[in-house]
Amino acid sequence: MILLFIGTALFHALEGWNWVNSFYFTGITLFTIGYGDLVSTQPLTKILTVFWGFIGISVVLFTMTIFAKMYLEFGQERLGEEVKNLGYKIKRLDIKKGPSYEYRIKSKLGKGLKGTLLRKLRGNGL
Repeated sequence: MILLFIGTALFHALEGWNWVNSFYFTGITLFTIGYGDLVSTQPLTKILTVFWGFIGISVVLFTMTIFAKMYLEFGQERLGEEVKNLGYKIKRLDIKKGPSYEYRIKSKLGKGLKGTLLRKLRGNGL
């Protein structure tokens, strides 16, 4: 939102557009839509428009990265809890390690056990 307001003020001052057109141009530039109905006429604002587009793309990608990271970290926490619970279940089943260790785990716990969980168990020494 801050970028939208700063851009609106800059284009209003540099291009001499009214507030609505400045806001509209800033919005379509930041979202890389570019309808072409308003165009920069001053050399300085043309350069500003290019950088403003790069700034807009960077901010959107950075925000998406933060949300993706939060989502993935939450998923890893849940997977870790599931593996921990699964480890307790396996220990209670009293399955001895051997050549068919993984097969016996799958048969006792059901076919829904994912390969990821088995790899995680191997990594934890279970």
